[in-house]
Parts: sequence; structure tokens; C-alpha cells
Amino acid sequence: RHLIDLAVRNPDACCVGIELRYKRAVRTIEKAEHQGVDRVFVLRTDGKQLSTLFPKRSIDTLHVNFPDPWEKRKRWKHRLLSTWLLEASRELLKPDGVLSVKTDHLDYFLAFRADVDAAPWMEVVFETRDLHRDVPMEGVVLTEFESLFRSQGLPICHAKLKLRSPA
Repeated sequence: RHLIDLAVRNPDACCVGIELRYKRAVRTIEKAEHQGVDRVFVLRTDGKQLSTLFPKRSIDTLHVNFPDPWEKRKRWKHRLLSTWLLEASRELLKPDGVLSVKTDHLDYFLAFRADVDAAPWMEVVFETRDLHRDVPMEGVVLTEFESLFRSQGLPICHAKLKLRSPA
């Protein structure tokens, strides 16, 4: 839903999603076709392939919504919200490009924020640990997970980051 809503709201944009799960990828395309939205594409691959899929400085906005937190310490190497994502964003985002991150997992969010603080090329332009309490919801593009978590009263952590302009 998020990807399709973005495409509808931005008629000149090409919206590309990356989804590892086959069923989610296919359903997204089916929904887009049903709604007559033809600028939505879903690549069925691991998000860590991002750097190999797009040219440098080609992305205006990169949305990372509710990635698996890989809660067990031995699995943290699989986390998408990491220094790897910050490095990939540095390479792929256009000047003043935005990285938007949402998660329902506070500890995961805080660990990522520590990585952001250590990345001098990224600037936090917005942050909340309870999006639906802190921000008016008009105009917010919800994901299906976000709608589910919101209905359960769970707080959503959200950060918008942008590349710092060279000094």
C-alpha cells in the first residue's frame, strides 16, 4: 500500500520497492495493476542488494519501512538498519536526498540512531519515537504493518535523514 500511495501522490516518480517475500511482491504489483498505477515496480531481492541495483546519486528518497529487527544478537549481521544502510544511502541518494526509516522496534531504532550519530555525512531532519502521537496523520503514507501496529496502539519510531551538504 505504501509504495502504491507514493506513486499516486507523486505522478512523475518511478516507485521501486524491494521485497524478499514472493507473495508480498506479487500482491503489491497486483494491487497496483488493479488501481491502474503503472509506475510501481517490485524487485524480489534482499535489500542489501540496493547498491548493485541503482546508479550512484540516482535516488531522491529511500524509504525503509519495518525491516526485520533480527532480535537475536547472532543475527544482527542481517539487520538492514545499520552502518551498511548509511553507507549505501551516502552513495545512492541525490544531493539533499532523504532516507526515511520506520520501525516498531525501539531498541533496533536506538541502535540505528547511534550509527547515524557516528555518520558525519548524515543529518537528522526529523525524529520521533511515537509517530502517531507526535505528528498529525493527514498526508502520512501508511504501510500495512504500520496500520496494524497503530490499531494495536504500538508506537512507531520514525526518522528522516538527509545527506549533509558539503561545507
